[in-house]
Amino acid sequence: MYAARGEAKVLVLDKAPGTGALALTHKIANYPGMMEEMTGEELVTKMRQHAKSFGATFVQTHVQGIMNGEDMKSIFTTDGIIQTKTIFIAIGARGGRKNKIIGEDTFVGRGVSYCATCDASFYKNKTVAVIGDNEEAVEEAMVLSKFADKILFYIPGKTLAGSLSIDTLKDNPKIIIKEKTKIKEIKGTDTVEGIVTAEDEEIKVDGVFIYLSGNQPNTEFVSSIVDTTEDGYIKANEYMETNIPGIFAGGDIRKPPIKQVVIAASDGAIAAMSVEKFIHKKSSVKPQYS
Repeated sequence: MYAARGEAKVLVLDKAPGTGALALTHKIANYPGMMEEMTGEELVTKMRQHAKSFGATFVQTHVQGIMNGEDMKSIFTTDGIIQTKTIFIAIGARGGRKNKIIGEDTFVGRGVSYCATCDASFYKNKTVAVIGDNEEAVEEAMVLSKFADKILFYIPGKTLAGSLSIDTLKDNPKIIIKEKTKIKEIKGTDTVEGIVTAEDEEIKVDGVFIYLSGNQPNTEFVSSIVDTTEDGYIKANEYMETNIPGIFAGGDIRKPPIKQVVIAASDGAIAAMSVEKFIHKKSSVKPQYS
């Protein structure tokens, strides 16, 4: 939207518009200016329509790789090669983890979540399960404890990866820790209704929050071009610039401290103004005014 409004030629490439983390979100109630509760798909549709109104073009295709040239960059897709001056990578961070739980993909956005900061408020006075083996799981369980009545915290192994100790949770009366317990299935009809442990014990829960190690972003197609972290996220500065001039990255793919739609949207606005600076060889980023 910002790039097109700034009169740049904007082409948005997306392999599956309806399967991103936002599109699969069941309810959103905290996006600025949207007073009514809506689904992620509805918000995505509004965003697309807004961008199109300024001239952005959307194409459904699969990007297989990119090549950095001296003047132009090449994007290799299943439908051909695209030449462009700049690239903004905003592919999110879903996917990459192997051995998903049975039912996990089925109930994404309908009881399965990867972000308590985003969805905790929908589980007020309810029972939820947190499945995790890292410090993010600990932090998110603490967020959930402000809303849910009961949190069942399942650790597949003996220990947690990271610096946060499991002792952080033990003083919280809402959190029940289940060590060395694996979850093999998430069950329900329209939404999540329960989980099944590896010992075939069925437990009723209203939601499941998953934070398991190995859930890496799908950046293989760009990792040989731009710098990434050890766990696959793209490194970008506050102007969304990567180590390659003319290639920018934003949203969850750059591993923000908090994953929220409004933060990803902010990254997009900053990237668009950085693109304008790059194309027109300006000395600094200039904000847009109405």
